[in-house]
Amino acid sequence: MHASNRFLAALCLALATSATTIVPAAAEPQASIIITDPSKTVVADDTTPKAVIAADEATTKAVVAPDDATQKPVVTAEETTYDADTGRYHLSGNVTVTNGDRVTRMDDAQVSATNFEIWGEGSVTLDKGGEAFFTADAVYLEGFAPSATLFGRVRFERPGLAIRAESATCDWSASTATFHGHVVCIENGKETVAGTLVFDFESGSVRQYS
Repeated sequence: MHASNRFLAALCLALATSATTIVPAAAEPQASIIITDPSKTVVADDTTPKAVIAADEATTKAVVAPDDATQKPVVTAEETTYDADTGRYHLSGNVTVTNGDRVTRMDDAQVSATNFEIWGEGSVTLDKGGEAFFTADAVYLEGFAPSATLFGRVRFERPGLAIRAESATCDWSASTATFHGHVVCIENGKETVAGTLVFDFESGSVRQYS
């Protein structure tokens, strides 16, 4: 089995099994996470989730958000459930993660109640302020860290540039995206094939490849 396929298989298995196989223990609790739907509000405060029943007729979608939603990710979905055994929320149906100018969409996701890590799969798209657009099979968002990792049939597009790869890691603090695994880059009609390629968002160009 190809290495990237083994990694994808491991990711899908982790999504279906216990959180302990993939989620590191948080040293300190992050901000509490709030999920609301038309009939229920579930609050995960520190490491002990607590259920609070509340009427919320104005809310038509499930919402997951830290206390300070303007500074940290906000997740919306059509349906949500909580698994007390894994400490994760399962979200399905038009799942959207908004963090500043970055909007990530997927069919299904699991969210850690303690450190807000997000594993998503199915028709994944990531739009960065209209300047960059990614598609992939799966995505991992590392809690509040300014990063995203995409897996499986990754494609990146912007005017005059298209990149295909098996996986990609976006480091928003460094303004870069690093593509891995049989990378094919087509820039202004010129094709380059590489094992690894780094795109720089600030310069809007490929910075290096190997």
